[in-house]
Amino acid sequence: DFASKLLGLYEQQIQNFIVDIQNKKKLKNFINIGCGDGYHALGLIKNNFFDTAICYEISPEARDILKINLKENNIEKNFIVHKAASFEKIKDDLKKIKIEETLFLIDIEGNEFELLANEDLNFINQGYLIIEDHNFLINDNELKKNFYSNIKNNFHFELIHNGSRNPFEIDNDFFNNLNDDSRFLLLGEGRPKKMSWIFLSPK
Repeated sequence: DFASKLLGLYEQQIQNFIVDIQNKKKLKNFINIGCGDGYHALGLIKNNFFDTAICYEISPEARDILKINLKENNIEKNFIVHKAASFEKIKDDLKKIKIEETLFLIDIEGNEFELLANEDLNFINQGYLIIEDHNFLINDNELKKNFYSNIKNNFHFELIHNGSRNPFEIDNDFFNNLNDDSRFLLLGEGRPKKMSWIFLSPK
């Protein structure tokens, strides 16, 4: 997925969806659980879509890259960076901000089921959540059932589907000199199958 990130097209439908939600709801806070190197959070803060970002990332290597990126972009003061997410830490962070002004982006490779399946979600059900759905990684059907039941009981539920990318909209000398197959391959995100995201909004 490295090429699609450099081209700014990685998870483009999620980028557009976040901007659309922020414009409609005038949200101020972005909580990114599984932020990686900060691909989404950096751009959203740098371009003034949100005032504050709170990032959780379990990988020390990714956190190191994130911190370098924050320094390079002079936005360190807008970020709080944590290690692995827990509801105890999230609750502590939420004491400093308003949940109704907050958007969560959760991408934790299947651990969203453990995180959200059995937790009382009343404390975040006035916020907005986008969750990458890795249900194909989960063999525990009871866990999956509890996850979907719990989030649907607490929020309005909507699916965001992946979208197409058009390599012919990219105009630069390097890209223009590639053959068609190479241009399309550079837009790939390496997903093992068709995937969707879940959007949760307050009832």
